Amino acid sequence: MKYKLIFFLSAFCLSTLFITSCVDQEFDEPPVFVKELPEANTTIAELVALHTLGQKTDITNDIVIRGIVSADDRSGNFFRGIVMQDETAGIAVRINMIGLYNQMPIGTEIAVKCNTLVITDFAGTPQLSGSATLDDRGFWSSEGIEEPLVNDFIIDGTKGNTITPIVKSLGDLEFGDLNRLITLEEMQFSSGSRGDTYGDATDPDSGKNLDMEDCDGNDLVIRSSDFAEFAGEVVPDGSGQITGIY
Repeated sequence: MKYKLIFFLSAFCLSTLFITSCVDQEFDEPPVFVKELPEANTTIAELVALHTLGQKTDITNDIVIRGIVSADDRSGNFFRGIVMQDETAGIAVRINMIGLYNQMPIGTEIAVKCNTLVITDFAGTPQLSGSATLDDRGFWSSEGIEEPLVNDFIIDGTKGNTITPIVKSLGDLEFGDLNRLITLEEMQFSSGSRGDTYGDATDPDSGKNLDMEDCDGNDLVIRSSDFAEFAGEVVPDGSGQITGIY
């Protein structure tokens, strides 16, 4: 069987600057203000269950979901959106902003007030959006939550929360795993993808699909953006684990 895993990498560079001075100065640390999040009255799985694939679901009730950000736009592999998950499921949240990792980096607990938002799906994967219109092909085209309205719908809370990937075999993936952080073991890039790069950094367009496989012959499609910071990196040889958003 063939599966799709949209997977992301983050790279961090730490620089240290040492300054010497003949004057000792002590400063009080500024207080850290953490917003109080509203209580969730709906799980993400319950929210997703309201949606019929291929349709647009208008949310008209005061639904509130809470979860942890599992993917942001820091690496450039996700654009104008984040992915969040709770203990039941995950969902993509489309937002018409860039630099979302400054406010809602991976590990941030957030609450989303869903009233007046819509649920659509892209390639069968549910997403929460600000609005959606029917295009000429009969598909629902979604627009993210507009930047001036983001704080009306999304409240960000504590940072640095740990997200533990769910360890699965490729053949055990199911609908409830969509938009969740998944680790797959004993995976390798297929022969046709070895020696290739994750994306096309020299002539960026949208993204690239690469094929992977497990020991049982199941196929996996890795989708990476041409604008990701790792787009020019050559995929590794050999087999091992891969972690990403399903």
